[in-house]
Amino acid sequence: MSRYAKSKSAAGLPEDVISRLQELGGHIRSARKIRRMSMEELAGRALTNRETLRRLERGEPGVSIGTLAHVLWVLRLENNLGNLASLEVDPHGRARLEMALPKRIKRRKEAKYDF
Repeated sequence: MSRYAKSKSAAGLPEDVISRLQELGGHIRSARKIRRMSMEELAGRALTNRETLRRLERGEPGVSIGTLAHVLWVLRLENNLGNLASLEVDPHGRARLEMALPKRIKRRKEAKYDF
């Protein structure tokens, strides 16, 4: 189990995903330092606080995607944000690119048990 157990989604993350989040946080920290921005300056420009930025830079999974997007925008790194889960990079989606995607997916019916 993950060490980030504040939410169900964070508690269920595999360690390799946690490692990738920490790697992303390290990249954000490096980008901030290359731009000679203090944590206070970046946090202020991203409309968040220093503690949230610290958690983002550490790769903690509880930071909102909106905060991540805002920080990337301030650092001018937002261009690839839309490609994170694109069908072009998804090995399962790439094969289905030529197929028509459904408008919505209906929930599967759960089996009913009579006791």
